[in-house]
Amino acid sequence: MKINKRTPICFGIFIVLFLMTVGNAAAAPLMITETQITTSGSASNTAIYEDKIVWQDSRNSGNDIYMYDTFTEKEIRITTSGSASNPAIYGNLIVYEKHGMPYPDEPWNISSDIYMYDISTQQEAQITTSGRAFNPDIYGNKIVWDGGGIYLYDISTENVTTIAEDWSNDDEFASSGRYNSNPVIYENWIVYNGNDYDDIFNGYTIYLYDISTKNETWIAYSGNEGFSFPDIYNDEIVYSTVGYGESGESGEYVYMYHISTQKETKITASGSATGPSIYDNRIVWRDWRNGWDHIELYMFDLSTNTETQITTSGSASNPRIYGDRIVWVDGNDIYMATLSYPTSPVADFSANITSGYAPLSVQFNDGSENATGWSWNFGDGATSTQQNPMHTYLFAGNYTVNLTVSNANGTDSKLATITVLAQPVLLPAFPGYTNPPTDLDQNGLYEDVNGNGILDFDDVVTYYDNMEWIEENAPLEFFDYNNNGLIDFDDVVKLYDML
Repeated sequence: MKINKRTPICFGIFIVLFLMTVGNAAAAPLMITETQITTSGSASNTAIYEDKIVWQDSRNSGNDIYMYDTFTEKEIRITTSGSASNPAIYGNLIVYEKHGMPYPDEPWNISSDIYMYDISTQQEAQITTSGRAFNPDIYGNKIVWDGGGIYLYDISTENVTTIAEDWSNDDEFASSGRYNSNPVIYENWIVYNGNDYDDIFNGYTIYLYDISTKNETWIAYSGNEGFSFPDIYNDEIVYSTVGYGESGESGEYVYMYHISTQKETKITASGSATGPSIYDNRIVWRDWRNGWDHIELYMFDLSTNTETQITTSGSASNPRIYGDRIVWVDGNDIYMATLSYPTSPVADFSANITSGYAPLSVQFNDGSENATGWSWNFGDGATSTQQNPMHTYLFAGNYTVNLTVSNANGTDSKLATITVLAQPVLLPAFPGYTNPPTDLDQNGLYEDVNGNGILDFDDVVTYYDNMEWIEENAPLEFFDYNNNGLIDFDDVVKLYDML
C-alpha cells in the first residue's frame, strides 16, 4: 500500500501540541508530537511503514533513497546511483524508480525502471527492463507501477501481469485513447487513475481492480479537472477532486469510497483539500483554506467524526500516514507527527492475604495502569507512597484500604477490605466434653458450648447444666450473651434463640 510519496529525514527537535478537534461529537484533546526527521533541505517524496521512513534526497547532487529508523534513530543511505526517486516501502522491502539515459528519439524523456531493495539482506534487484516504468507501490509480495499501463509483479513467482493497458487512436478526425497512472495496492485491490478522451471529450476516472477476480470497475468519474493520486486501506479508498459532483460545486474536496457498500462519502467541506492519505480510521490531507500562504495538514477521524489541524507552519505538503504517525514535507525537509491521546490512570491492586489473625502482615501489589504516583491509606491511620508496600495490622478489625494513583492527566482510586481477627482464646472443655467451646461467627461470643463445631440444642442444655462452672472457669464476657455482666437464665434463652 502506498503510504508514502513526496517527503525526507534526520532526528531533530520536537514540539508537543495539544489541539482540540471539531466535529459532531466531543473528543479528548489529541496530543501531537512533531519531530523533524531531516535537515538536508533537499528531501522529498516520503513514505512510511511501521518504524521506517524512506524518501528521496538530492543532498549529493543527484537523487538517492534514504531511510530513517524511528526505533534506532538512525539514518541509512539506501542507494548511491544518484538517479533513484519515488520510493514506497512495505516490511523490509523498498521499491523505487531508477532513471537512466534519454531516449534517442525522445530526448525529453528519461528512461526509468523499477528496483527493489531488501533491507534485511542489503541487496538490490532490478524488477523492470522496459525503461518506461514509474510510480511504484508495494504490498506483501506484490509490486505495481505505471508506464504504458498498469502492471503487477509477483515477487515470489517473478511473473508480470498487465492490469490495464494504455491505448490511443490518433485518427486526425476522431482521436481517442486512455492513459492509466498512479497505482496503489492493498491486499487484492489495485486502485489507479484513468484519463479517457476523444476528439471532443476528456474524462477522468478512479479505477478499482480485483486481482482475485481480474475485474476492473470504475468507482469515481469527473468530466472536469480530474482527481489526485488515490490511496487505499482496508475497505476504503480516498481521493480528492476539483469541481466534482452532479451539483458542479467548485473547489477541491476529499472523498472516500467504501468498496463493500459501493458508496461514496464526502469527507471535507472546505473546498481547499487535496492529496489525501488513509490508514485505519484516519485520513490526512493538505488544505489551503486559510490561503495559499498558509497551507496546513488536517486529519479526519472516521471513528469519532472529528477533524483536527495537524500542522501550524503554513507550508506543509504531501502527507502520508501509518498507524499513529504522519510524515510530510516542509521546506524540503521531512517531518513526523506522532499522535496520542492523554491516558488517565486506572487504579487496581491485589493483596497476598485479605483476612487473618492479628498481627497480620499484608503485601500489597499494584496492578494499576498508566500510573506515575501511588498513595496508600491502610485504614488504620498508616499511609505509604510506595508502589508495592507491605503493612502490618496490629489489632483486630475491618480495615478499608484505599489506593489512589495519579499521572499528569488525573487520579483514580480503588478500595478493598482487610479483615483482621483477634487471636483465638484457648478455653477449657466443658465437663464431660473433649473439645473446648468455639466462637462460630467470630463475634466474641462462644455459642458452640460443647465444642462439636455446630450450634445445636445440646449447647443450650450444656450451658444450663454448667452455669456455675462457667462463672468459676471461663471469662464471663465469652458467655454473657445478653451482655448484662452476669451468667444467668436469660443467657440460656438468648442461646436458645440463636438456634
